[in-house]
Amino acid sequence: MPTRYEKEAYQFLAVYRFLSYALAVMFTQVGPLLGGPTMPPLQLYITLGTLGVYSILRVFSPLRWRERGTMTYLILIGDFLLCILLVIYTNGLSSSFLLYSLTPIMTAA
Repeated sequence: MPTRYEKEAYQFLAVYRFLSYALAVMFTQVGPLLGGPTMPPLQLYITLGTLGVYSILRVFSPLRWRERGTMTYLILIGDFLLCILLVIYTNGLSSSFLLYSLTPIMTAA
């Protein structure tokens, strides 16, 4: 049974994950208009859709991932890898997903 502190921490991380995803979507739509780096539209929408579904699964956790010991660490490692690859394949330090990629670090902390 999670404590009140743990519930509040998970709620904070959920809100942060959705907010950073919303900002990434906004930056990917506004960035090209301001002369920023662009991605092919199909690749961008596939990335945004996949990341949206992943965020929903992580936040609402229908499989109760965080209740298992070893599985929790494996999911966190997968989260790290996803976010690292997301930044690498979407323009590196100019990526719109940099803020989103901070989520697994905050989760681990």
